[in-house]
Amino acid sequence: MGSAHTTPSGQTGSPLGAVEQARRLVRANLRENAREAAERAADLSATVESLGVDPVIVTAATLYPLLERGLIGVAAVEEAFGAEVTRLTRELVRLAAFRFPTAARPGDETAPEQAEALRKMLLAIVA
Repeated sequence: MGSAHTTPSGQTGSPLGAVEQARRLVRANLRENAREAAERAADLSATVESLGVDPVIVTAATLYPLLERGLIGVAAVEEAFGAEVTRLTRELVRLAAFRFPTAARPGDETAPEQAEALRKMLLAIVA
């Protein structure tokens, strides 16, 4: 117990020192992740609100970055905002999973996997 170990940087230290270093790293990354998600949430909220859509949609768009990054759970969203906001927020997370190449342009031939992703996305929207 308490024996020395070598860190990835080649330094020798106690396991407890490594644990504390890991905890600091996790806290720093969590803060950065939360800051980025909060900025994205504010941007999305302002953009969607400017479209004049229902406040429920604005709320879901605001919560989406937090749910997507795991900074808030589905149960917390449901408890605080209800079933409709929860459903819309979860659907936004699902839709975000569909990715297209950034170089794709209208008129370009669509690869089979891209066509399938588009089909699934459209089905998810209408379902």
